[in-house]
Amino acid sequence: MDRYKIGSGTLSLIMERYHAGGIPIEELQMMPPKEVELLFYPQKNIKKKDIPLPDFQYYYDRIHAPNSRVNISYCWLDYKEHIVSQENIPGYKEIAENIYENSEVYPVAYVTSQYLSEEDYNTLEFPYNQTAFLDFAVVKNRSSCAGWKEQLQSKIQEVDIGFQYKEIDSRQSV
Repeated sequence: MDRYKIGSGTLSLIMERYHAGGIPIEELQMMPPKEVELLFYPQKNIKKKDIPLPDFQYYYDRIHAPNSRVNISYCWLDYKEHIVSQENIPGYKEIAENIYENSEVYPVAYVTSQYLSEEDYNTLEFPYNQTAFLDFAVVKNRSSCAGWKEQLQSKIQEVDIGFQYKEIDSRQSV
């Protein structure tokens, strides 16, 4: 039997085909594996969606622009939100605004009381903008939790890596 790249979308497709087929599990157990495979599994290596690749030059230019504070993680989320997620995700049903459910996979949730407003996050410079993701969730349309600046500053320490700066006259040989 060939191996398939099975994610939650493929699993949902297989389960939909199983439920729609109405074949009892006992009957499936009697069938040859290849026949079951052809009945439920999608064609091997078939591309399910025609999703355009990111505009790599655009994101490279954004990240490397002078004085850029763009976070590469945000670039990826931006691509996923505006390109990939405009269509329905196979196997998922929207049960509330921006909340989706797939009964064929385990639920995943992230809960925290540590959060920064998007506006506060955008004011952070390196390394604070990177460190913020270790302890905080960035949220829209909400103010930041109390004490976030102090907590973030307490995470950053200056480290002496053992090098000393020595000014050398370029006309002297070393």
